[in-house]
Amino acid sequence: MSKIYFIDTGLRNIIIKNMSAPHERVDAGALIENSILSQFLKNLLPLQEIHFWRTLAKNEVDFVLIEGNLIIPIEVKYTSFKSPKVPLGIRYFQRDYKTDKSIVLTKDYFGRVDNTIFLPWWLG
Repeated sequence: MSKIYFIDTGLRNIIIKNMSAPHERVDAGALIENSILSQFLKNLLPLQEIHFWRTLAKNEVDFVLIEGNLIIPIEVKYTSFKSPKVPLGIRYFQRDYKTDKSIVLTKDYFGRVDNTIFLPWWLG
């Protein structure tokens, strides 16, 4: 099943008739994920690709950045973390693809667990 994103999140907000700030919205996670993809697409280098990954069992990773043999799974979790927990989708992806690092973009948490880096989404 595909995911649909808007290049312009303002257009997305007009269509769903919600111009509220992210912290006031029930769809804040989807909005931030969409914004992050938009920034990735604007800044991709010529040999980079961005993909979405989901298994038949519905494990997923929001974005997979690929450049040659370098593969980086990136998950967006617009929540506050008290301690880092590697999302299940990232764990399944790392098991299947043996990646050197992964990134979890959070609401406000900095941290690291093994080869997974946690960063606030606005730094991503």
